[in-house]
Amino acid sequence: LQGPKRILLAQPRPRFAINPLGDLVPIRKIHRYTVTSSSDVVMLPRQRLIRLLDDCRVTSEELVLGADRIDVILSEDGGGVSEVRGSGRVSVHRPLEGTLLVGDQLRYAMAQGHLEVTGNPHATLVKGGTTGTMRRMRLHEKDRSVEFFRGLDQVQINLEQK
Repeated sequence: LQGPKRILLAQPRPRFAINPLGDLVPIRKIHRYTVTSSSDVVMLPRQRLIRLLDDCRVTSEELVLGADRIDVILSEDGGGVSEVRGSGRVSVHRPLEGTLLVGDQLRYAMAQGHLEVTGNPHATLVKGGTTGTMRRMRLHEKDRSVEFFRGLDQVQINLEQK
């Protein structure tokens, strides 16, 4: 598909709620993603791939992913998106938390619930008045912790809002 494009995707994701009896019950929430590109979009159905070129964005109510190029890998069962990969001037913005990650490469593994950004020479995390830099960072959705990686070294930090 040539020229600027906007694609809407739906991703069913399991969530849990507490019923009136105090039991934890699964609920199915549909996350909606808007995928945009100022240039071409290439769809490769056999590879389950949507490739976006130039000034790309993947937007949901929780986050905005941006990069020069983004690959959206669809799940094998056709139930949504399994992974998003980005390269070139990567940014991840979580407006509700006030978190911004920037770097050169990103990988968002939706099933595992973690998003990884790598930079050369480093990726940068900005949250509130705190800035962190490291070669590679992984943000975990479940507990909102961030892991910082440099070589074999690894540090995990929990970012809590006060």
